[in-house]
Amino acid sequence: MQATANACGRSNAPYSGPGNRVGPKGRRTGWVWRNAAMGAQRLFPGLRGKIPRSFEHQGILMLKHGWPLLLAAGLACLAQWGEPRSIEFLRYQRVEVLDGEWWRLVSAHFVHLGWQHLLMNLAGLTLVFGLFHRWLTPLTFLFWTLCSLLVIDVAFLLLDRELEWYVGLSGVLHGLMVAGAVMDIRNRRWGGELILGIVVIKLAWEQFYGPLPGSEATAGGSVVVNAHLYGAVGGLLAAGVRIGFDRRVGGTFRG
Repeated sequence: MQATANACGRSNAPYSGPGNRVGPKGRRTGWVWRNAAMGAQRLFPGLRGKIPRSFEHQGILMLKHGWPLLLAAGLACLAQWGEPRSIEFLRYQRVEVLDGEWWRLVSAHFVHLGWQHLLMNLAGLTLVFGLFHRWLTPLTFLFWTLCSLLVIDVAFLLLDRELEWYVGLSGVLHGLMVAGAVMDIRNRRWGGELILGIVVIKLAWEQFYGPLPGSEATAGGSVVVNAHLYGAVGGLLAAGVRIGFDRRVGGTFRG
């Protein structure tokens, strides 16, 4: 049977399963996901024959791209384990940063006010990955994260000079969310406009009325709303660089 391309650019060639991907790494990934699907069908007989192969493909992407999420979560949990000393040593603190403790510009985004604050941000990170894992290859995840935290840190130093200290991943999460939504819009995937619109409305609310009701109680302390705005700007810039690179090489980035 001759392969043809559909409107989304995917091949309609006969699908032989994720285990036939080129290379041993691809075969191992396909084997893991296929056996996970078979196990689910054994536990729930009603699923037999109802798990689409496109879902298997999404599962491969999640396994392939998911390790940066686990790494970020592990670093955040490790940093939190040593509280309160770790918080004092790793948080963004303007005076110490200006005195040469530059590591705080990165480490501040991985420590939190408490375990409840950490779990809330890890839930947000999981949501981001679930929505945009098709774009979040390890390199892209690192690039988007660095762009977001770089813009946050520079803006703190230049614009928010009265801010004494800061911790948390929420600013970077806003950057990842914006970058992922822009990539969805760029590639004409449904939902990108909706997600970006929700983020813009949230940012506007925070700038005019302050933190969302209940957010400070959930986080266990004050919410620095400007971090969300700066992170979103960083995510927008990161997505712009990605799109510009796609145009320069004459292709479209796909996870």
